[in-house]
Parts: sequence; structure tokens; C-alpha cells
Amino acid sequence: MHYLDQKLKQVAEMFNNLQAEDGGDAIYDDIFSGSEFQELAERIKITGDDTIVSLSLDGAQLYQNKKSDTWISIWILDNLSPHQRYQKQYVLPGTIIPGPNKPKIVDSYLYCGLHHLSALQHKNNGAGLCMWDAVTSRIIQSQIILALSTADAVRITELDGHVGHHGARGCRLGCQMKGRHKPHSGHYYAVHLRPNEYTVQDCDHCDINIRELCTPSSIDYQQDLLKVVSSLDQNHYERNQKETGISKPTVLGGLVNDLMVPVLRCFPLDLMHLIFINLGELLIPLWRGTLKCDITDDLSSWDWATLTGDAWQAHGKVVADATPFFPLSFHCPPRNPAEKISSGYKATEYFHYIFGLGLGIFHMILPSKYWKNLCKLVCGVRILVQRRITGSQLQEAHSHLVQFVEEFENLYYQR
Repeated sequence: MHYLDQKLKQVAEMFNNLQAEDGGDAIYDDIFSGSEFQELAERIKITGDDTIVSLSLDGAQLYQNKKSDTWISIWILDNLSPHQRYQKQYVLPGTIIPGPNKPKIVDSYLYCGLHHLSALQHKNNGAGLCMWDAVTSRIIQSQIILALSTADAVRITELDGHVGHHGARGCRLGCQMKGRHKPHSGHYYAVHLRPNEYTVQDCDHCDINIRELCTPSSIDYQQDLLKVVSSLDQNHYERNQKETGISKPTVLGGLVNDLMVPVLRCFPLDLMHLIFINLGELLIPLWRGTLKCDITDDLSSWDWATLTGDAWQAHGKVVADATPFFPLSFHCPPRNPAEKISSGYKATEYFHYIFGLGLGIFHMILPSKYWKNLCKLVCGVRILVQRRITGSQLQEAHSHLVQFVEEFENLYYQR
């Protein structure tokens, strides 16, 4: 428990300094540094005797050349330091859902583990689980607290009950930004700027200023959820689902609210899939001119599509030639993308390819305005993936990423 005691003390001091001095440079180096956990620790008086856990759900491809959709959930003991908690001997297996097909009702598999957690939270009328502390030779009361529930964009809907990223309100954080879809298509996109001559009903709202998006509260979520579960029939349910972005109550709703980070705020973003894989699978096809588009789109106008023909082959060789210069600690340097990018390119490969080598190798390929836009993305992401981030760095990353998104729509969407 020593690490948790130390972090709680640091967090309390930082929280007090930020309130007293109206600023200061906060240090973010663990989940305990976040404001949600700070408020929870203050409200229920978390101590080093308490047990903090996180739940993680993800899929695994077991065969290289055979379809499989095995899902695995694990429990992570956050009392340990980040150097220990993710080591194999400390990770607690929760559920293994065998494939090859996707499970129909994931809640039924998660129920046993969450029921057990709920029972522990209710022990001794909520006072916690009695445990023997061999270090101090005393009996302690340990509250069992759920910090985070993590999954990728596809599987998070099984935990948070939202409609998913292709819904009208597809933000996994619950913000009220509404997407837009093409005529006669139910697939929504997170487009902030209204396209020219765009008249699709219920999607032709004005431009959205992403600098003014509000952070949803747990109260807003509960009100929206009540609207969905109170639906009178299927049509009413579908209208409420589209309006709120919620399809069902979260399976975490049965836990003790006071012993967890509030629903919505306990579902963090997934940097590995969101930034490394998803962005890689968007940007590279754009620059290669292979991204799927409507037949009305004129590919000859794609002045950013410069990674074609011999240029793409030469570019791939440049990436492969950099392999000897990657330290072993970097793990999995990027393979030649011209040969391997469609053969299970890994998240770490995309990371080193775009955010490590990227600014140098794409400077030779991309027109200046697209390369400068990439620079803002790389700068913001490099800050976010640091092991330790200061408050001023976080503000800098936010500024760069907002500028990247705004410019991206103007450069590539062009309304």
C-alpha cells in the first residue's frame, strides 16, 4: 500500500495548491492525478488501506490467418505502481469469451465479476472488506473502489451502453456534438463544418466550434438514460436513442456510486487504437490516394496524394532502412509499409512510423501545408504519450490538437 499512500498525499497537495494559487503546474503521472479521482478521494476519504481496481475489456486475434473474435477482460490492481501493475503476475484474469463469433450479450459474461465487486463494496454496510495487514500487524477495513473501465471504440459500447462511434451522437465521452451522414446512409461522421449545399434533414446544423464543446456531467447522463429506459415503444426508443446517444444502461450501474469514478468519466479514451491504429489507417490511405470515396469525388484534385507509384516504394525503403537505428527498448520498429502495412501493421509500428520518423520522412513527400498540419498532430500526441505530463504541457497539447482538427477539415474535407 506504500505507493497508494504516497500518491494520495501528492494528489492532495497538488489539489490544494491548484485551488489556493489558482494555477500552478500540476503533474500528471498516474490515474490518481486526474480531477475526477481527486474529487472522489476527497469525498469518501480514500486511504492507503483501500483497494483501487480497474476493469479492461479487449479482443484478441488468436490466429494469423483464421478469423477469431475472442474477448478477454482483466482486473488491474491500481494500488501498485505503474511499473508493477501491468506485469503478468499482478494482472487478474476476469473473463475469457471464446470465439470465433462476437458474443451477443457481453453483460452476461461480465456479470459474475461485477456482482462479486458489488458484494465486496457492500461488505460491513459499506465500510469495506476486513483484511489482515501483515506489515503493520493489524486488521484494516478496505473499501473496494472502481477507478476506470477501459476498452477500444468497438467494445466500449458493451461497457458504457452508448450507440458507438457511427451513431448520431457517437462521442464515447457523452458530449452533445451531433454528427452528419451522407444522403440515404445511416453511418454518421464527426464532421464539424457543414458541407456546401448540404441539405440532409436533421444533419444540416450550423458549423460546430470544437473549442466550445461542453463536458457532460453525470446528472446529464442520468437524465438522458431515464429518457431512454422510459421509452413507450420501439419507435419511441429509437428516437430517444438517436437523440441521447444511449442504447442501454451500463452494466456498471449496479455498483455503489460512491465507490467508483462516476459513469461516463470512468470510461477513458483509448490512445492505442484512437491515435496509433485509427489515425494511421486514415492518413496513409489519404496520402496514397487509396482511401475509399464517392464516385463523384475527383481523385485528381487530391494534391495531398503524393505517396504513389515509385514514391511509395522509395518511401517504404527509407522506413525499413531506419530499423538498425532503433534501440531495442523501442520494441518493434516499423517494417517497410509498402510491403507490410496491409499485413497486420502493429500499433507500435504506426507510432514509430508516423510519430517518430514521420516529421522527417514526410517532409520530403507532403506539400508544405499538409506537413505543417501533421506537425501539430505529432507535437500534441508526443506530449500525451509521455510518462509524465505537466499542466502547461497538457494545455499545449490541447491547443495543437484542436488546431490540427480544425485545419484537417479545411484541408481535406474542403466542405
